[in-house]
Amino acid sequence: MMKHSSASDVFDDKQLMMRALLKQAVAERLGIQVQQPVQARRPEQYAGSDLYPPKTVGTSVNELLRNAQMSVPANGILGEGGFGMARKLRVQGQQELMVLKTFKQGKEPKLSQVRNGRPNEAIAAYLTSRRDKTYAGRVNVVQPDYYLVEKSGTFMMLDPLALRALLKDSSSKGNVLCVGTVMKMAEGEEIFSMANQLSPAQRKQVLKGTLQSVSVLNERGFVHRDIKPQNAFFDAGTGKVSLIDTGLLHKSSRRTAYADTVSNFAGTRLFMHPKILTSRPYGTEADLYASAMMALRLESPLAAGILNEDYIKPVYDVAIKGGSLRPVDRFFNREMLVEAINMRLARLPASGGSAVQAADRAELKRVKADLADPNSLASFIMDCLMLATDPPEKTNWRDRAQAADVYRQLLSDPRLNRA
Repeated sequence: MMKHSSASDVFDDKQLMMRALLKQAVAERLGIQVQQPVQARRPEQYAGSDLYPPKTVGTSVNELLRNAQMSVPANGILGEGGFGMARKLRVQGQQELMVLKTFKQGKEPKLSQVRNGRPNEAIAAYLTSRRDKTYAGRVNVVQPDYYLVEKSGTFMMLDPLALRALLKDSSSKGNVLCVGTVMKMAEGEEIFSMANQLSPAQRKQVLKGTLQSVSVLNERGFVHRDIKPQNAFFDAGTGKVSLIDTGLLHKSSRRTAYADTVSNFAGTRLFMHPKILTSRPYGTEADLYASAMMALRLESPLAAGILNEDYIKPVYDVAIKGGSLRPVDRFFNREMLVEAINMRLARLPASGGSAVQAADRAELKRVKADLADPNSLASFIMDCLMLATDPPEKTNWRDRAQAADVYRQLLSDPRLNRA
């Protein structure tokens, strides 16, 4: 199959060839023997789809699984939502189980290489296509090992490079549906299900591990866009945090101005950056904001709930109905959260009351004290939220280098690393 290259690729290749030829001509004029240059071209992984045949082909998802010697064990359902289902997957000859995510009929996303910010499972393939093979390991995002796709009635199981090669074919434009993905099991346990069992030290590990992954995503212009306790796993034995669900992943582009940020409405209400709710372009700051809100949710469900009800939900309700909203950088600050906590405490009996009221009172007082302590984790979390909602003249989140510097400072902060 013919390889399709973009105009920028051809331009880069021609420049490299011209430099090599010029160097050769100068060397010959001076009587110097030089090694013949290798023809300038992209690495082999960008070549035509004929180099990356499907792992298997069939007429249905079930036939693909059978041909690949994969099967779903009994009672293997991991979760089910409006768009599809996640199940355990057994691979013949492999001890570790994998995860099969399939989409409901009519809910299958169209795949493309267009970075338009809409749900597009194919963008995750970029995570495994970098020449630096260590990148995928550093980012700690569980990525699809195989894509189950349907094109013109044919079902195929493709690895990420084969998928990218298929999508480069002009005949595939708008004609490839993602019917499922196969990926490794995330290490540990879903953070949402273990939130109440996390120790203060483990909550720090969760936030640090999430920020590390977000910072590496930023290196190459990725935005996860759906960080929340349900999409993060924590291994208490190793302290490793793994992000899952790359369906909303966005890949920015330095060559295309409109694609350096994204504007689409995406995510889960509590963790959605103000820019998302007010229809403004956003980038990696949305992941920093979501990471901090997830940490606050773990640190104090009550405090997170207060922010949700008092400051986020009213805006979300307008946004979801398509109403007009005034663009703002942030909805709240530390002082507003403390004031809201004081109002909640005023509604509770000063002492006694039910066991639930006593527990709420104790949690709110603890968080209020922590917010007043500049050395606390709660204080660090609020600093993250404030940084993520800085006005553009203070922090230019479109500048990856500047964003990287912010992440370096946060990851080295004593409050995150103190035992």
